Amino acid sequence: MKEKAISQEIKRRYDAIASKSDGKDKSCCEGFSCGQGPNKSGLGCANLAGIVQLFPGEVLLDLGSGPGLETIALARRIEPAIAFGLDQSPAMVKKAEENAKRAGVSNVRFLTGSMEEIPLEDESVDVVVSNCAVNLASKKESVVEGVARVLRPGGRLVIADVVWLQTPPAEVRKDPEAWAMCFGGALEVRDYEQLLKRAGFEAIDIKILSPFNAGSVSIKPSSALITARKPKKPDEAAEIRQAKPEDLAVVLRILEAADLPTDGVADWIDNFIVAQTHTGIAGIAGMERYGVYALLRSVVVLPRWRGCGLGRRLVDTLMSKLPEIKRVYLLTTTANDFFRRLGFKEISWGELPEELRASKELQGACPRSATAMRLSLP
Repeated sequence: MKEKAISQEIKRRYDAIASKSDGKDKSCCEGFSCGQGPNKSGLGCANLAGIVQLFPGEVLLDLGSGPGLETIALARRIEPAIAFGLDQSPAMVKKAEENAKRAGVSNVRFLTGSMEEIPLEDESVDVVVSNCAVNLASKKESVVEGVARVLRPGGRLVIADVVWLQTPPAEVRKDPEAWAMCFGGALEVRDYEQLLKRAGFEAIDIKILSPFNAGSVSIKPSSALITARKPKKPDEAAEIRQAKPEDLAVVLRILEAADLPTDGVADWIDNFIVAQTHTGIAGIAGMERYGVYALLRSVVVLPRWRGCGLGRRLVDTLMSKLPEIKRVYLLTTTANDFFRRLGFKEISWGELPEELRASKELQGACPRSATAMRLSLP
């Protein structure tokens, strides 16, 4: 009876929210606060659209998608792949479909169903996100196991949710209204971590965001960002091939998603290579050539493929195309260690050849704080 009462209260509250508006700037907590302020992309305790790094071609699943505004925002960043939104409230799903149609976004699909029984095929999704929804599920172990099932090897989850730093009062666990307001069913941090470990996830990280104002409750819950990754399979294949002119749009979007410069890429697309998989482009690398010098730039591997040697394969393949090049240079702000392992040495900006200093990348795209590196070829 308690579980049924909780389920009915959750459904009542969210159906009421769906019937009143499109979900903008509305709180699922009505009078309480998870500390993050209104989420302009819909219901939730964090602005996931500003947190999740996404790349074109990555299939996404949003658990508890509500009015769909956040799902729609994320869908725009993964085109042409599909973003699925799953919600147990038919009223919310209908509202989400209306919002998608109004926004003119076609690569989004909204499904009615339970998080405990995700209606998608095994290993069909690259990224699973959820914003203040897992706490509503009565069988959280089933949710986590379902996420592990639908994620492809190397896939990742990014969950914003309410958590307890201490054991909550027993009366809160029994209160249907507390469940519907996102804190009655919230997990303790240690339990969240254990659930993910038992489901086989790795690289688990839980960052506490801010306290949740739960009214008169003496022990306060908090909002948190939970990230984890499904282990990779070592035998997945990626074919390295020459980039084609029709790849340019995807290459540019991958660079933008990775916060890397795009200036001049169109001029040098013939000197780019891509890692092609059965689901799309998994990595890119390119260079600019200046006489006997080359500027290595734009090495990106999508998250699901990192850690399996694909970055090294891309760089090695590019190097094999440089028989007349004497030195290869690059600028990096984040990958110093990776390139050191490939034999690159740090140098001062003053040691860069004059030809490279005149390139579009060095003239404005790369910050002066970037590390300059050089590799001498035999």
